[in-house]
Amino acid sequence: MTIRLFSLRHTHCMCAGEEVCISIRPDSLEMDEKGQLEGMVKQFTYTGEAIDVVITVTTSLGKEEDLLVHVHPEENVNIGDVIRFKVLPNFVAVVKND
Repeated sequence: MTIRLFSLRHTHCMCAGEEVCISIRPDSLEMDEKGQLEGMVKQFTYTGEAIDVVITVTTSLGKEEDLLVHVHPEENVNIGDVIRFKVLPNFVAVVKND
């Protein structure tokens, strides 16, 4: 996923407006009903310490992407649910889009 950088926090010395790629680990996303992202649950697997949830999100360009999210095992998720989540910026790697 390629994005345009808007915030200078957690950017590892890149400039606002610069195109970057981001690497988001499954534990970099957290369910949050006020979160800035939303997606539909495509599948999930209980792993004991978490639920691995595959969520389909639609990018600003209208393209669908699947993201893997680790969800707390006490959360109730079902296939087809639309859930919101937030990005935990300390766990996201920002790299130049070369």
